[in-house]
Amino acid sequence: MAITFPTSTWQVAAIEDIGNAAALRDRLYINDGKGHFTLSADYLRYTRIRGLVRVADFDRDGDQDVFVGGRVDAGIYGKPPTSYLLQNDGKGNFTVVTAALAPGLEHLGMITDAAWVDVDKDGWPDLVVVGEWMPPYHIQESWRTFCS
Repeated sequence: MAITFPTSTWQVAAIEDIGNAAALRDRLYINDGKGHFTLSADYLRYTRIRGLVRVADFDRDGDQDVFVGGRVDAGIYGKPPTSYLLQNDGKGNFTVVTAALAPGLEHLGMITDAAWVDVDKDGWPDLVVVGEWMPPYHIQESWRTFCS
């Protein structure tokens, strides 16, 4: 699975899911704007995408942050996998901030889809997620801490 999304710092970035082994973790390639991709050593070192990626500037600092929705972990279908909120520092370095901003999101369920929308019209993107064996959730961004 390859996913591309625009960022404010680079024209295109791509995430590639290439397996379960530590040496085969998800990878991020940064486009320099001229079609040259460089492997980011830091990004997604803790994650294995088994679901989806949705991008938004959830902290409104001008760069694109990432929600990684966990769908399934190989060999343990039915157990909610880990989902992540990854905050971009503007230089392409991402920090997992799920526990600090939305601790209930980390093992919410088997997420099949998500969207960033400003549901409450407060100017901040809210995250709406749906999945198997779970009700829809609206994770509202409120005072820089997410709440459901």
